[in-house]
Amino acid sequence: GGGARCFSTRIGSGGSLRTYVDETSSAADDGSPAPMPRRPQATSRSQLKDSRVVVVKLGSAVITREDECGVALGRLASIVEQVAELQKAGKQVVLVTSGAVAFGKQVLNKQNRLSQSVRQAISSVKEGQLLEPRACAAVGQSGLMSLYEAMFSQYGFSTAQVLLTKRDLASSKRENFQATMFELMKMNIIPILNGNDTMASAPETGADLEGVLSVKDNDSLAAIVADHISADLLVVMSDVQGVYTAPPN
Repeated sequence: GGGARCFSTRIGSGGSLRTYVDETSSAADDGSPAPMPRRPQATSRSQLKDSRVVVVKLGSAVITREDECGVALGRLASIVEQVAELQKAGKQVVLVTSGAVAFGKQVLNKQNRLSQSVRQAISSVKEGQLLEPRACAAVGQSGLMSLYEAMFSQYGFSTAQVLLTKRDLASSKRENFQATMFELMKMNIIPILNGNDTMASAPETGADLEGVLSVKDNDSLAAIVADHISADLLVVMSDVQGVYTAPPN
C-alpha cells in the first residue's frame, strides 16, 4: 500500500510554519504482527486530519533551550497539550523525542558546580567544560521521561518509554518491536521513543547518503518507526529548512 508521508515542519520567527513533504515506502513481512488499519494515502494537506496513527518527532532545537542545557518547558507543555487533544480525538500518537542529552547536561553541570571550589568553577566556565554526550544521555533520560509522564498525566494519559538502537530494529527483531507498539497503542498509551544514546556507537560517516537508512539520529529513527507501525503520518518538527538530498553546506 501507500507509504507514510513525512512532513518536515520548520518553526520560523513569529510562529510561522513551513512544511515540506517526503515519502517513505512501507511493506509488511509475512508473519509479522497485523498492523493497524492504514487510511488511504493523503494527496493534500487538508486530508491530514483523517490520519489515524501519527508519529511526531521532536528535535533537540524544538524542546531544548537555546543554550542546549535544559528543556524549554513552555514549548514542550504546549506540544504535550496538542498531542493529548489528538489522542482524545481518537488518534494514536507516537512521540520520538530528543532532549535526554540536554536534560542530563543541565543536571551534570549543576552537580559539577556544587562539587567544585570557586576557583575550579570559574576555570571550567572559561575553558568551556565539555561533558560526554553518552553520560549526559544516561543521566537525562529518566528525568526527561518523568517530565513527560507528569505532563501527560494532567490530561489522563499514561506513557511508555521505548529506547532503541539499530540492532533493535533489525529484521530479526522487528516483530518484537511491532508487537510491543501495537499492544501499547491498543491500551491507549502514548509511546515515547528515543535512541539509546548511552549504548550507541559512533555514527557511520556517509552511510545515509549511500542509500542506507540507519539509526544514527532521531530523524532516521522516526522514519523507520513510522514504516514499522504503518503510520498514516510522520511529522518532523525541526528548525532546519526542509528535507535535503545532501548536506546543505
